[in-house]
Amino acid sequence: MASPKMWENKIDDASPKTLLYRSTIKAGEHEIAFFTPAQLPADVGFQLDLARNITLVFTSGQTPVEFSRANVMLLQEFTINLLEARKLLLSKAPRGAFAWVIGLPAPSGDLLDWDRMAPGGDGLPERQAGSPVPVAIRRLEQLLTTHDFNVGALGGELDVSALAQALTMASAEPDPELNQEGFETVGDSIFEVETWMEVLARSTPATRVHSEVEQSTCNSNLTAAGNSASINLGGYLITDNPRSATSASPFDAARARVHLISDKGIADGVEAIKYLALRRRGLCQESLRASRALSIALKITPPVPFATWDAVRDSLEMMAGPLGGQPKTAEEEAALAQLKVLLDLPEECRLLENELILNALRGGNPPAQACQLLGNQKRFGAKVLQFLETDHHHARYPGCGPGVLTRMHTPDVAIPALCIQAGIESLLCGMSQGEKAALVKYKACLQHAEAMGCAKPWTNLPKAPKGLVGLFKGLLSALCIVTLSESRDFDCLTKFFNTAIRPFIEQHFLFTPNPMIRNMNTVRIHFGCGGCSEGKLEVLKAESSTGATLWKCHLTAHGTILATAIGSKRNDAVKDCVEIAASNIRLGEDYQCSTNCGCI
Repeated sequence: MASPKMWENKIDDASPKTLLYRSTIKAGEHEIAFFTPAQLPADVGFQLDLARNITLVFTSGQTPVEFSRANVMLLQEFTINLLEARKLLLSKAPRGAFAWVIGLPAPSGDLLDWDRMAPGGDGLPERQAGSPVPVAIRRLEQLLTTHDFNVGALGGELDVSALAQALTMASAEPDPELNQEGFETVGDSIFEVETWMEVLARSTPATRVHSEVEQSTCNSNLTAAGNSASINLGGYLITDNPRSATSASPFDAARARVHLISDKGIADGVEAIKYLALRRRGLCQESLRASRALSIALKITPPVPFATWDAVRDSLEMMAGPLGGQPKTAEEEAALAQLKVLLDLPEECRLLENELILNALRGGNPPAQACQLLGNQKRFGAKVLQFLETDHHHARYPGCGPGVLTRMHTPDVAIPALCIQAGIESLLCGMSQGEKAALVKYKACLQHAEAMGCAKPWTNLPKAPKGLVGLFKGLLSALCIVTLSESRDFDCLTKFFNTAIRPFIEQHFLFTPNPMIRNMNTVRIHFGCGGCSEGKLEVLKAESSTGATLWKCHLTAHGTILATAIGSKRNDAVKDCVEIAASNIRLGEDYQCSTNCGCI
C-alpha cells in the first residue's frame, strides 16, 4: 500500500503538544525551516538549479521537534500569510489539514517575517523570495511518489534520485542530462542483449530466434508490462517541471493526466528503469543478474523457463561447449595464438578453444545443421556491439539523446576499416586468393583516403572481403558467451572493446548533437569572438584511388588548414568539415589567432 500523501498527514488540533519533523529549504542565502507531521524518507533530499544561478537545496530532516499547540497554530498562520502574500496558494485547506508548515528560524529560535530577511550577495530579490517554496514542495512530492514506486514495485533496490531521472519525461525536462532519454537508449540496448541470450539459451532447432526476440522487445510488450495493475508506471512518470510550479497547494499524485501519456512513453520508462541496474554496477554478472530480476519485477519477462540469470548463463555455456566439430587448421591455430596475445591471455589458456571462437575466425558462417547459437552468431554480435557503443557514448557524453547515440553507432561499411586499424583482419581464416587480393586493395585505398584527411575514410572504397564483418561480429558474440562465468566476468569482451573498438570510435564518431546550421554558427561565433575574420571554408574537387570524383573541404585561417573532410557530394564534404570543427571547439580546441590579429 502506498504511503499517505504529505497533505494526508493531519496535524491533530486536539493534542496539547505536537512532534514535527524539521527539514530545510535553502535558496541562495535564504534558509527556510520546513516542518512535516510525518517523518520524510532520508533519500528524498535534492538539489535543483533555478534561474539567476540559484540552487535550491532540500535536506530531509529525521529528528523530531516538539511544539506546543500555540506555536503550531502560529506556524500555520505564518505559512498561510506568507503564501497568500506571495499569491502562491490557490486553494486553502482547513487549518487542521495542513501537512506542512513553514518557518524562518532565527538564532534565538523566534520566527522572523520573510520580508525582514535581507537578500544580500547573490540571494534572491526580496520580491521573489517566496518563489522557491512551491518549487521545493512540487519536487518533494515527485520524489515521495518515486520513493513509493521504488519500495512498492521494485523492492527499494534503486537509488531514488536516479529513478526519478529515469521517470522524468522529456516534456517535463528538456535537458537530456536530467531526463530519461539517455537512460532509455542504453536500457533498450541492454534489454535486447539480455533477451537474445535468454532466447538463444532455450532455443530448439525449430525456434525462430530473431522473430521471437523482436516480439519480446517490441514497445507493445513493454507498454503492457508498464500498464499492469501491479506496476501502473503511468501513475509515476514525471510529466511536469517543478520549476514551473506557482502554487503550493497539495497536488493529487493519482495523476488525472495519465491518459495523456502515450504507449511509447510507458515503454521508454520501462527501458530507462532497466538501465539503472547496469549503471549501478557496470557490465558484470551482478548487473545482468539484477537486470533480469528487474525484468521479472516489471513483469517484462516471465520467470519460466529461466527464473534467474544464472540459469540462462549455464544453458549458454553448455551450448557453447568445447571443440567437437572439424579439427583446427594451422592457420586457425596461428589466429588463436594471435587472439590470445590481443586479449592478454596466457598461452596455456584454453578459454578460446570452442566452436564459437572458431566459427568467428572462419568468417561467422556456420556449418549446416549448426545450433541456433552458431546460426545467429553475427546477429547477436551486432546487438552486443550496439550495446557496448551506446553505453560508452552515454557515459562519455551524458547529454546525448537517443538520436545522437544512434547516429554514433559504427555502420557495417566501417567495420573492415575498424578491423584493419585494430590489426585483427589477419585473424580471418580460409580466405581465397581473390579475397586476399581484395583485402590488399582495400587497405591501400583506405590508407590513401586517410592520407587525404577524409573524416570517414571507409566511404567510396572498393568492397572488402565480406568475412571481415562476420569475423568482427562473431568475435563479439563469442567473447560475450565464453566469458560468462563468474571467474571471467566479461573480462575478454571488455578487453576487446578497449583494445580494438574504443580507439576507432573515439577517432571517427564525434559528439555532434547539433544540426548543420548550429555547427556552422558554433564555428562562426568562435572566430568572431576571437577577433579573427580569416576563418573560411574552401571546397575543391579531388579524385579517389578508383578514379571517382570527390569533394574536399578545408577550414582555413591565415593559410593554415584547421579541419578537413572529403565526401562524394559537395554538401557532404562541407557538412563533415564543419561537424569536425564544431565538435573540436566544443571539446576545447582553440582555432582563434594566438593574438588578436585585428583583421576585422
